[in-house]
Amino acid sequence: MALYLFVFAFGHHILFANHEQSRLSQEQVWTVELTVALITTCLVTMIGIRTATRAERLLQRKDPSIVVIDEVAGQMIALLSGPLWLHRWWSVLTAFLLFRLFDIWKPYPIRRLEGLESGLGIMADDIVAGAYALIVNSILISGYLLIFPTA
Repeated sequence: MALYLFVFAFGHHILFANHEQSRLSQEQVWTVELTVALITTCLVTMIGIRTATRAERLLQRKDPSIVVIDEVAGQMIALLSGPLWLHRWWSVLTAFLLFRLFDIWKPYPIRRLEGLESGLGIMADDIVAGAYALIVNSILISGYLLIFPTA
């Protein structure tokens, strides 16, 4: 959550300051925000796979609990569901809660992904849990916007 708040909230203020000065359209701001979010999430995921592999080798344990970058990547994926353009506290909270739910529950195929080799196995289950949270939270946000279109 801290990375999200730092990168995306800070970037949002900078981009919308340019929007208010008529330098960027609202669509351009949303496009840049989404691009930054996707690049940041991809970088965290790729770095996570590499560092989780190294940590597993150094500690000589499968999926060591000291590795938490997998949780960061999964949560960032869940947060792609809307907080970049729908700045409501509940959309961030539901993204967080849904990610935790899917990470603990581990519906198919999440549990099987833990068996993948090294850092990929450490990261894959949280990536898919984040994707499930992203989908469900997007549905919740869409339903909200259909019910309350002027919100």
